[in-house]
Amino acid sequence: MVLVAAAVALVGCTPAQETWAADACNIHASWVSAERPATDVDRVVRSLRDIDLENGDAPVARATTAFVTAATSGSSAAILAASTRFADACVEDGWEPPEG
Repeated sequence: MVLVAAAVALVGCTPAQETWAADACNIHASWVSAERPATDVDRVVRSLRDIDLENGDAPVARATTAFVTAATSGSSAAILAASTRFADACVEDGWEPPEG
């Protein structure tokens, strides 16, 4: 019983990911889970550009900007590298895939 209460208390102390960051991570994860279709990169870029990056210095914001820049370059290698960094930034920020 005490351990359960302690676990609940610790979860309550974990900072929640900001909504804009979760949105960016969800958009990216959706594209990744669809096996990164090249035909869908433009839609992903448009969706990411629509997000108001409230904290431009945050790792997810920097990763979002870097991914958009890579995607608009047209270089498959740059897109793949930026995508990997994007996923890493999301995980480090506490993002978890939506359940479902």
